Amino acid sequence: MDYWAPYYNPALAIVPDGVSIHVVNPTSSPHSLTHDGCRGAGTCAFDTGAIQPGQEFTIPSLPAGRYSYYCVLHPIMKGEIVVIPDHAVIHQGPTHDHGTTTHAKEIQ
Repeated sequence: MDYWAPYYNPALAIVPDGVSIHVVNPTSSPHSLTHDGCRGAGTCAFDTGAIQPGQEFTIPSLPAGRYSYYCVLHPIMKGEIVVIPDHAVIHQGPTHDHGTTTHAKEIQ
């Protein structure tokens, strides 16, 4: 989460498997990271619940795959975590308008 609401920063995080994902909320509003699979009968990979301003949350390591997520409190906020096998190489992507890169182990 970050100051450029209503967006996650970065909106796409690429991490190796076996790595936990540290989430920080530096905004003045509570937010969540809720896996799309938590809706209905899907498999819920993670749901942070409301992360209050200034608080942090750690998502335990996830198996390789793609995990789209959204904020339950602000459904316009969407993002994706891509977990790759730890032997794969993570290439740094281009910098976006807000100075973020396309990979991260921390989502703000």
